[in-house]
Amino acid sequence: LGPNRMLSALENVDSKNNIMPLVMTKWVMTHGDFYSCYAQKCSLIALGMILTSGDPRPYKMHVQVERVREPPPGRRPTRQNAGTQKLKIMLATEMVALLCREYHQLFVEKVEAEARKANGGDSDDDEEVDLSEMLFLSKPRIEDEVEEIPEIKDSPFYPIDLMDFISNVLRLIKAKGGPALAQIGRELNQQSREIFEVALKQNNRQPKP
Repeated sequence: LGPNRMLSALENVDSKNNIMPLVMTKWVMTHGDFYSCYAQKCSLIALGMILTSGDPRPYKMHVQVERVREPPPGRRPTRQNAGTQKLKIMLATEMVALLCREYHQLFVEKVEAEARKANGGDSDDDEEVDLSEMLFLSKPRIEDEVEEIPEIKDSPFYPIDLMDFISNVLRLIKAKGGPALAQIGRELNQQSREIFEVALKQNNRQPKP
């Protein structure tokens, strides 16, 4: 079931009440509540596939988010522009923001893992850390989950390197350009915009077979 057919199926669940915006909003906003690392990895890949499928619906739906208020460009934060604000933005923007946050987390983990390895590490081997098999240092890594559910290794999502995947998704969005990209740029916060640009510069490695 491809991204376009999945969205159409959600639209057709209830002919009177289109539940697709509700399901997609809940999915993106509660992504961090998914139980396992592997479930979160699959969620991120599926969202990336939807964003780059060419389907316009994620770019037409909107979601309300609460953001830290940012000062105008060139100005320092003050009491007047501090605090949070509620904004209505494209669902696609929030999906991109989620990918940027996860890319940043993976990048931080990579730096910390390389630092541990340079300092002697805490393992008995010199095996390079596989970033496709980790999401958060505070949660079990995917290979630990594989011990409980060996079938995970048979999934086409298992060998995908998340950092490469996210950077490639952002490249496709950037290459497409147009009004949607301009709106995403306006609606992302400053940190997400900076991560977006960093991810674009990542070396584009070929996906694993």
